[in-house]
Amino acid sequence: MATSDEQMEYPTLYASGKAGFCASSLEEAQSDGRPTDMKILYETIRDVVPSPEPASVDPDILALDEKNKGFSMLVSQLDRLPALGPTVTGKIFSGQIHKGDKIHCKSLQGEVVASGKVKEITVVLGVTREPVKSAKVRRRRRRREVREGAGR
Repeated sequence: MATSDEQMEYPTLYASGKAGFCASSLEEAQSDGRPTDMKILYETIRDVVPSPEPASVDPDILALDEKNKGFSMLVSQLDRLPALGPTVTGKIFSGQIHKGDKIHCKSLQGEVVASGKVKEITVVLGVTREPVKSAKVRRRRRRREVREGAGR
């Protein structure tokens, strides 16, 4: 197989979505006292999967775009809200955006296909939207780093 030894170093979990449990060992999964939730799955993802890195931005773009620092976002959902009109939801890959900024939608080939102005920025929390003044790319802090910093 075309894999390195590093790729073969991963945790093995034993789970059943139907039964609603996840265990870190086969013995634990087969026992009468097995977990009754998926907590170990989420903790393993949090601790093992590396956090995303902000995309690098061309220095020429940064020089021209000091305010937004090369803002780019991958749109994952288009919507229309009664009070706002067309809205987009997505993941910020670089830079930052503020309410009132002018934005451009580009095709995969880099051609501008639409333009507009940011009326509102919201963060989705569960089923609600919370307004914020700006949004930017951010790194996720690792739980292990937090534990080490707290002296644990």
